[in-house]
Amino acid sequence: MTNSRFIPALASLLMLVSCLQTQEFVQDIFVYEPHGSQVSIGQLRQLPPDAVIEDDIYVEGIVTSSDASGNWSQKVVFQDESAGISILADLGSSNQLFPEGSKVSVQCRGMILAQVNGITCLAASVSGEGLQKKAVAIDNRTVRNSMFVVQGGEPVEPAVVGIGELSAS
Repeated sequence: MTNSRFIPALASLLMLVSCLQTQEFVQDIFVYEPHGSQVSIGQLRQLPPDAVIEDDIYVEGIVTSSDASGNWSQKVVFQDESAGISILADLGSSNQLFPEGSKVSVQCRGMILAQVNGITCLAASVSGEGLQKKAVAIDNRTVRNSMFVVQGGEPVEPAVVGIGELSAS
């Protein structure tokens, strides 16, 4: 009989002592604050190719394509009003982190503006020469520390243009 009174009393005492205030588990919400100078993607593309970006710069743009449809493995393509560019990223399901239509900000310092087979992209490094030249994807951790969604959005509707309306730029 004494055990039947002792166990509930002990259980109640343990719950009272072991309960923590819920405020102790509240984490600060991460708010991304860009640092450095903002440049347009068009300005970024004017930097010397295949060189490490030493300046503390960042670009912002709208994600227009990713690996959602399976066409762009390890790439996130985004654009602003001046140009578009892709970032080679060692990410699986990048469309989950950077959905089409979302506005992203990319801190570019330490990345390479790679130019491979006429395609310009942000990458970790470049290897090889000529037709053997390849851009190397930026590792998962670096991408997650350098690329941030700053605003959600809807997928971008493509503009319909005729062949005469296209330009070389």
